[in-house]
Amino acid sequence: MKSRLTLLLTLPLFQTKIHFLEEFDDESWRDRWIQSQFPKNYGTWNLSSGVYHDDAARDQGIKTMTASFWKYNSSFYTISATFPRFSNRKTSLIVQFTVKHEQELDCGGGYIKIMPSTIDQHQFNDKTPYHVMFGPDICNSRKDLQVIINQHGRQYPLKEILRCAWDDLTHLYTLILNPNGTYEVRTDWLRMGTGYVEEDFDLDWDWVKSGSIFDNILITDDLEEARQHAKKTFEPLRRAERTQRDEAFKKFRTERHEEIRQQGGEVKRRGWAQKAKRHGEEL
Repeated sequence: MKSRLTLLLTLPLFQTKIHFLEEFDDESWRDRWIQSQFPKNYGTWNLSSGVYHDDAARDQGIKTMTASFWKYNSSFYTISATFPRFSNRKTSLIVQFTVKHEQELDCGGGYIKIMPSTIDQHQFNDKTPYHVMFGPDICNSRKDLQVIINQHGRQYPLKEILRCAWDDLTHLYTLILNPNGTYEVRTDWLRMGTGYVEEDFDLDWDWVKSGSIFDNILITDDLEEARQHAKKTFEPLRRAERTQRDEAFKKFRTERHEEIRQQGGEVKRRGWAQKAKRHGEEL
């Protein structure tokens, strides 16, 4: 089942380091975000910390839920929030957020779009114009990190194919657009791509299965601010998730081995140790 998701942030001219920050600390998020009423099979959102987490309150985000009228465990999800107008003509634009796909996503996307302030949030849909679209796009063997810049009504996607993370843990995505025309794309603070916008972007939308958790949405002009926020929110969650998932897997494996033995079977052990994988950069 094909699935995609879009989070909308409208661009409504004063300078500040943090233009927008949403951590979904409590139910007050519903006062700041608007669900589109455009006629489509939209799913709902609820607060959730997920199966694996460190601090339940800090780690909660908004989770995509199955639409009650929809027979499949997938739907369209669109929701938007506004923030004060600003200009990035002489400063960097940094867009950062975390997302966790707990539902074994086979085909779907989770994007953030930066939109003009003139759009109708209640009628937001896949045809609504945007300035920037950024986030993971997963469909079977394709596991891409999408970056699309829209100028003068034309979409310019990044030419290079960047791989996104596709497991069931939280991952941090960071897009940096600098005033000198350069860009960076990072996953878990690990630099995935960098270059010049005018050279690396070429001319070229929303379903998702329920179970994706979005959190820690930050728009700023300060890379150190983005790093410190990720260090405070994402880093402890990343450590806790991996520890809890590993413990859950060890418990499952032990119980499965015991079940095999009770049935008279033999448990075979591998004679090699798997090397530890590198999971992003230290913050």
